[in-house]
Amino acid sequence: LVLDVQLPGMSGLDLQEHLNALAPGTPVVFITAYDDPRWRRRALAAGCAAFFNKGDAGREVLGAIHAVVNGSPRST
Repeated sequence: LVLDVQLPGMSGLDLQEHLNALAPGTPVVFITAYDDPRWRRRALAAGCAAFFNKGDAGREVLGAIHAVVNGSPRST
C-alpha cells in the first residue's frame, strides 16, 4: 500500500496503525511532501517498508515497492 502522511479525514500514519491491527504485515510505503522526522520515526516504528519525500528519485521509490512485492526487508 502506498500512502501519503496527509490524507483527508485520517492521517496516513493513523491508517497504518489501523491496518496493523486489522491486517498485520500489510506492507506500507509512504511518499509525502511533509517529511517530518517525527512522522518518519513513527511510520518506521510501526513497520512501514519505506518512507520517501515526494522529491526523492522515482527509481528509489519504485525500487522500494519492488523490494516489498518480492518480500525484501524494509528500507528508508
